[in-house]
Amino acid sequence: MVEPIQYFDEPPVVTADDTVAKLCATSNRSAFPCRRPFVRLYDYDSGIDQPGPMAKMVRAGDRTGLVLYSLLLTKVSGGEAPSVALPSQTWARALGMDLPDTATARSTVSKALGRLRDNYRLIDKSRRGRWAEITLLNESGDGTPYTRPKGESATDTFFNIPHALWLEQPVGHHEPWYRVLTLPGLAVLFMLHWYKEPWELPQVEGSQRFGTSPDTIGRGLKELRELGAISGHTSYREELRSPTGWAEVIRYERLSPFDQVTTEAKTPATRKAKSAKRSGKASREVR
Repeated sequence: MVEPIQYFDEPPVVTADDTVAKLCATSNRSAFPCRRPFVRLYDYDSGIDQPGPMAKMVRAGDRTGLVLYSLLLTKVSGGEAPSVALPSQTWARALGMDLPDTATARSTVSKALGRLRDNYRLIDKSRRGRWAEITLLNESGDGTPYTRPKGESATDTFFNIPHALWLEQPVGHHEPWYRVLTLPGLAVLFMLHWYKEPWELPQVEGSQRFGTSPDTIGRGLKELRELGAISGHTSYREELRSPTGWAEVIRYERLSPFDQVTTEAKTPATRKAKSAKRSGKASREVR
């Protein structure tokens, strides 16, 4: 639905919240899709298992890059073309910079876009008049063109990050999630969306899977639990390598507003598994 144009008698004061809300509204979606290889490329059939471009951002401490890239995915997700051209001040305001009209803010945005292009290979950048035109590339960082994900293969499967990241506030806070969360919190939120269901995320093994440090995962999990974004359920399993014979396991579950189901790849194996599950359910109902 197209929003009606509003007119004012005086120039309005446009805030970061106003700008982000407008970006979300123009996408005509309630969440933005992101291919899983951005976080971790895992293909059981080929044996590929490697961290995605997000790991480079985290290791570089590039919180601005991660937020800006997520804003780009949000804006482009509702359009036909994988490109967008807006003033750098618009991106600076959306990022929550105090003085978005200054040369410092514009420089910060320009440098972040440069890193997305040169360091992570997630965008291409050209000029459209006075503005930078940003064209998304595949989330895997392989430099191939961006298309909207459909979940038709292991490299095309994706998850959805709710727009609540931009529009809602954690309990007890007056700013939205994306301005409250630190880089570890944002990164772990993406990691937990990589999984379809509640899952273990041990710090050491998780750091190997996702290419970040154990400390990053530990801090991110702690932050998300304290803010009420996730819960952790403790259980135990047998473990030969443990002196006690058992090991403690914490399975993390995303809570509202981040509890949307991750989209599965529509691979032949997935379709076969779903078909078998439906058949089993039908046979149980017959019995």
